[in-house]
Formats: sequence, C-alpha cells, structure tokens
Amino acid sequence: MSFGANVTPKATFGYSLGRRRWNLSTVESIIRSTHQRLAGVYVFREDFETLIKRSDRPETFFYCDPPYYGVGDCYEHDLCQEDYERLASVRGSIKGKFLLSYNDSDVVRSLYSWASIEPVETKYTLPKKHGETGAGAAHQQLLTMCHFVSLMP
Repeated sequence: MSFGANVTPKATFGYSLGRRRWNLSTVESIIRSTHQRLAGVYVFREDFETLIKRSDRPETFFYCDPPYYGVGDCYEHDLCQEDYERLASVRGSIKGKFLLSYNDSDVVRSLYSWASIEPVETKYTLPKKHGETGAGAAHQQLLTMCHFVSLMP
C-alpha cells in the first residue's frame, strides 16, 4: 500500500471508475522495472527506535515519513506525543544520514530545532479529506535532515 492508502473499512484506494491502472499485457514489464528500481532496498515493519539503533552506521541512510503531526484521525496507526518525541530524540543521536518529511507545524519545528529544516512547497495528490484543502492545493512541508549538505541553494 502507498503512504496515502486509506485503510479504513470503506477504503477506496486504487479504485477508479475511469481508465484501469493495470493492463494485463504490461504487468510483467511493470513488475520487472519495479524489481530493478527496488533492488537493494530494505523495508521493515517494526518499531522505529529498534530499527534505527540496530541499523545505524555512518554509511546508513534513513528516510522517515511518519504520520503527520496533529492531523487527527487520518491514520489507522497514528503516533502519540511520546512517539513523536522519541523519534526526534533517536534521530538526534544517530551516526548515519537521515531525511524526514513532516507537515509544517510549530511542534515539529521545535522537536527538530537541532537539525537542518528546509521548508518546501508541495501539492498533495490525495483527495480532500477531514476538512483539509484537497488534491492539487499547495501545502508547506518540512524536510528535516542531519549529516547532509543543504538541499536548497
């Protein structure tokens, strides 16, 4: 599932009344190209602190895209305040490089005040939910990083 998957009982992620996403004649080439693109990538499903501490080395690159802070019930498995603080603490002590994407919030800026924070404008591609502005609307997002050169000039 995608990061934006709607995992509620009424999930409609990947469903369209328009053109079909998968064409049987192209499935094999899609699988081959996906296999090549993800060769050498590891995906884990476990507590972030356990994973980061076990895998941390100077050559390790961590990319984290945790649930956005303070957006309510958008996620089936959200983080509690203690988890957000724990993630910031663990990230502050690692040897490897990390890049973390979050929504722009004063709390996030405070938690990661020790890291380089780059605000970037992005357009969400997911449909409007929970009273937020919908797909195509510009939003400010934060990239927090450590042991990186700045991404912006």
